[in-house]
Amino acid sequence: MKMTNEEFMNFIVEKFNSFEKRFDNFERRHG
Repeated sequence: MKMTNEEFMNFIVEKFNSFEKRFDNFERRHG
């Protein structure tokens, strides 16, 4: 699957954002 640079960056940002949300929720529950 060939991705342009922009598509790739968007993909990374989406992954990072969903990870960050999960991490925030984790912190809130256990903080």
